[in-house]
Amino acid sequence: MSGETWHIELERSGGFAGITFNADADSSKLDPQAAADLQRLAGAVDFSRPRDGGAGVPDAFHYHIVAEHGSERHELTVGESQLDPPLKELVDWLMQRARNPRQ
Repeated sequence: MSGETWHIELERSGGFAGITFNADADSSKLDPQAAADLQRLAGAVDFSRPRDGGAGVPDAFHYHIVAEHGSERHELTVGESQLDPPLKELVDWLMQRARNPRQ
């Protein structure tokens, strides 16, 4: 299944200003290096691991992530403090690409 397309959608909400930020990436539509980066980053995340949504933390960001890989689809909503290192790296990569698509 490692060669199958990853499609990731991210919505970040909350924070002090309450502004929503959206990002998405589809490995079939990226250049080869970016597609390989997405495959590596998304493949490192355990999307099936239960996580606490992190509700109740004032001014914290919350992340809603939908990850599709082959026939699998995962949705998670996590607070900023629940981002484990692999998930944080994926979120940071998605946000950076959304801000600067040429990178």
